[in-house]
Amino acid sequence: MNIFFRIIVFVFITGVIIAGILVDIPYIPALKDTARVLYFHVPMSWIGVVAFLMSMIYGVKYLRTSEMENDIKSVSAAQMGFIFCILATVTGAVWAKFAWGAFWNWDPRQTSIFILLLIYGAYFALRSSIDSPERKARLSSVYAILAFVTVPFFVFLMLKLVDSFYMYLIIVS
Repeated sequence: MNIFFRIIVFVFITGVIIAGILVDIPYIPALKDTARVLYFHVPMSWIGVVAFLMSMIYGVKYLRTSEMENDIKSVSAAQMGFIFCILATVTGAVWAKFAWGAFWNWDPRQTSIFILLLIYGAYFALRSSIDSPERKARLSSVYAILAFVTVPFFVFLMLKLVDSFYMYLIIVS
């Protein structure tokens, strides 16, 4: 990647982070000043979901073509999704501290994302346990496809199926 492009991206992201911390935000009575966390939490969550989707797409491409480049893209997307899912969990925990009084409550929303992290953690454990590059790529591509099947359930549907503090505060807001 071009060094000039990297510098521009770094400066842009740094500016967004500084603006997210320093710029005044609209006052939301139910959320008070914790609404600022949402400027980070929501995009991180969506980046994680899209990255897991890309991991699945490149896994399918690898199974069709057996090109190692697709496997590399699949695992890279899964890594990025995992990192952003962790960041979204951390920012969600910060918000939970102010909203519920504790960083972690084993709320169904928190628990479902924790399970999602375990699923993708197992993906990385699978990859590190296989020596043959072709076998590693093939098995992890299948796993990436199966792992992504759980993403819509844990990220979107879980909130509709069980009662959660998370949904209560969104509805009350």
